[in-house]
Amino acid sequence: GTRTVVIGAVSALAVVVAGAGLFLSLASGRPPENLPLLYQEDFTQSGNGWSGGVYDGTADRYGYSPDGFYAVDVDGDYPVGRQKAPIGFLTAPPATPNLLASPTPVIPDRFLLGVDAGVRPGSQGPGEYGLFCRGEESYEATRYEFLVDTLGTARIRKAVKSGGGELIKAVPVDLPEKGPVRVQAECAGGPDGVRLTMWVNGEQVGTVLDANPLPSGQVGVLARVGEKSSATLRASFDNFTMRGAPREEASPTPSGGNSE
Repeated sequence: GTRTVVIGAVSALAVVVAGAGLFLSLASGRPPENLPLLYQEDFTQSGNGWSGGVYDGTADRYGYSPDGFYAVDVDGDYPVGRQKAPIGFLTAPPATPNLLASPTPVIPDRFLLGVDAGVRPGSQGPGEYGLFCRGEESYEATRYEFLVDTLGTARIRKAVKSGGGELIKAVPVDLPEKGPVRVQAECAGGPDGVRLTMWVNGEQVGTVLDANPLPSGQVGVLARVGEKSSATLRASFDNFTMRGAPREEASPTPSGGNSE
C-alpha cells in the first residue's frame, strides 16, 4: 500500500540528491557572473509590459506599486499569483518564419533569473514566493518553481498540469529579519535534460537535473498560499533580471564571440 510508495519515493530522491552532490563538487556553488544581461526591470514606472496598472493595495491583486516594486497578493480565495515577465523572447522558434519581419530572438537554452523578493505587512500565515521558468500559458500550472517560504526554507518544484512534485525538498535558508532576499534561478537545458539550480542571497540551495524536461516556456514571478486557507501573502518583487547567452541562430555573433 502506501508505505511501499513512500519508500520508493525516498529512494528515488536519494538518487537525485546523490546526483546533485556530484554536480556540487564540480561547480563552485556561486551564481554564474559572466552571463550577459538580456532583460531587466526595476519597476520605478508602470506600463512596461507586466500585468496590472498602478497597484493601490485595495482592489488590485497585482501591479506596479508607487513605491517602486511589483506587488502580488494571494489569499485562500486566490491562492496562486503567477505573473510572466515580458522578456521579449519567443519560447520556441516560429514554425514558419516571416522573412520580411526582423526576427524575434528565441529564449536561450541556458539563462539565470534573479529577483529581490519580499513579504509585505498585512501578510499572515504560511506562504511561498519566488521565480518560475519553462512555464506554460494555461490555467493548469506547468512550470519549474524556485520558492522561498515564510518559514525560512527554499525548494525547487516541478508542476505538470497543476500536479506538483518537489525536485529539491525544502532546505533552511538564512532570511533577514526585514527586507527582501535575492532569489536566483538557473535553467540550463542540454542534451541530458534541464539542470535547475537555485540561490538565496548568493548561497546555493541546491541543483538537480531533470532528465524528463519541460519544454521551453515563460519565466516570471510567483506567490502562493494554501487553497481555501486563512493565509494572506503580500509579496513584493523588484530588480528582476534575466542573464544568458542568446541562441546563435537568433542573433549571430562575430567570430570569436562564441562562449561555448
